Amino acid sequence: ARPILFFAAAAVVYLIFSIVSGIGQAWLERRANRGYA
Repeated sequence: ARPILFFAAAAVVYLIFSIVSGIGQAWLERRANRGYA
């Protein structure tokens, strides 16, 4: 296994996790703002 491929895979996973986490956080904040907290 090449370290570069491993690094690229880790970067993609981190990017996807970051996007999903950001969307989830925004959705939770929107629910809280509407009074469903």
